Amino acid sequence: MNGKGNDLPVVTAGSNSVAIGAGSNDGGRSNVVSVGSDQQQRQITNVAPGTQGTDAVNVNQLTQVQTTLSTALSGQQAQINSLGSQLQQTDQMAKQGIAAVGAMASIPQLDRDANFGMGVGTSTFLGQKAMAVNMQARITENLKASINGGFSGGQKVIGAGMLYQWK
Repeated sequence: MNGKGNDLPVVTAGSNSVAIGAGSNDGGRSNVVSVGSDQQQRQITNVAPGTQGTDAVNVNQLTQVQTTLSTALSGQQAQINSLGSQLQQTDQMAKQGIAAVGAMASIPQLDRDANFGMGVGTSTFLGQKAMAVNMQARITENLKASINGGFSGGQKVIGAGMLYQWK
């Protein structure tokens, strides 16, 4: 062992361990390589990139992994944000459609003794307001036809139907 005074290497306490540098120790751990102590840490410099599973990595490799992960996470976050926006839009459209159908359903039906009728209806569903218009005609005593439309926000619901009735 070479060195003088504080430069003397320390004998390691752990089995199969190596302590490199003045004042370095393995802290009593086995199968380790130490280049310092808990009071004096050191850097290992000029480390080549690891190539095997048990090799150490250097800062360049770690930075590359961090950059790759950051890029991937940014892409994922953008997709999540886009899905959230699409879900909000779909939710609003569904609420508007339900409100429009509710407005259509609220219009009374043509009386038995009437031949033509026009009605309007309105409804609201979870903050979405709608209105509807309906036209009905009795074609024969037993045959009735109707056409209607419900409107909420930018959504439109159009319907038509016929009813044949008998006793």
